[in-house]
Amino acid sequence: MRNIAIETDLSKWGTAAMPNGEKKIEYSGKEEEVLHPLLDIYNDFEKVMNFYRYSLNQGQRQISRIIVTGDHPWLENIHRDIKNRMEVPVVSFKDCLNSGQYELLKQSAFHVNIGLGLKEG
Repeated sequence: MRNIAIETDLSKWGTAAMPNGEKKIEYSGKEEEVLHPLLDIYNDFEKVMNFYRYSLNQGQRQISRIIVTGDHPWLENIHRDIKNRMEVPVVSFKDCLNSGQYELLKQSAFHVNIGLGLKEG
């Protein structure tokens, strides 16, 4: 698991109230300004996966799935883009939780800690 911070112009991010009283994060700039830098990260995914498969395991083993998690407002778009680029299954963190643990999904502050726990399992 690796947490990757993406540089962004924070002044273009803000919140808007939704009808149900919750707040929604919005970006006032162009969507490409946020999503384009992710292409470099996707390329890094592919490099790491190829290194693991061919250098460390001589083509005998490969990464079996990618779990996407986070609290980015466009996480569904990011998930879709990764899924379109990768040859292995790409699932969301929600897909990996049992229904009894669904409340953990809403608490994004714990995702990194949960991921570290899964890494040891």
